[in-house]
Amino acid sequence: MSSHHPVEPALDPDAGFSFAAHHKVAFGVLCAGFACIFALASLAMLLHAPLIFPSLGATVFLLLAAWQTEAASPRNVLCGHAIAIVCGYLALLATGLVDAPPSVVTGVSGDRVVAAALSLAFTGGLMVMFHTPHAPAGATTLIVSLGLVGQPLFPRLFVVEAAVALLVLMAFAIHRLRGRRYPVWKHELPVDVPGRSR
Repeated sequence: MSSHHPVEPALDPDAGFSFAAHHKVAFGVLCAGFACIFALASLAMLLHAPLIFPSLGATVFLLLAAWQTEAASPRNVLCGHAIAIVCGYLALLATGLVDAPPSVVTGVSGDRVVAAALSLAFTGGLMVMFHTPHAPAGATTLIVSLGLVGQPLFPRLFVVEAAVALLVLMAFAIHRLRGRRYPVWKHELPVDVPGRSR
């Protein structure tokens, strides 16, 4: 598998271990990760909106530490979470749980088991089908199907995707300020994905 982006020494397995480069990248991820989550959490506090949720943590890590990968491109991040949100909602709709309290309050019922399984299965399948794999989206669809987004679902589900978009914008600004060619939408060359014909 080839990459058209120059890989940072600390992240390139073929470049050998560089103590200085490794710690430079780690410190950059630490600072930028703090800034991104602090900003989103602050907005969530000020606007009383669900702009912060667990799967964003994994997305932040990919965006900052593995930005050269296809999974960290804006297309995959935005589409992956969007697919997750839609699948989570449809799973709730199919099981009659759209207006139900979250599973942490009621416990996990049989309907909730089905909703969780449906949401994750379809999210994974559709991400592969549309070539937009983004692993953290698997957590997002469970957050939705387990009812953890809260009520009312609308406009909360739109706010969840808005949080993802804000995160992508912050990552884009961070990478461009550091002189990295982080893409506007997707990487110029495709990366190998299981099942994809080249």
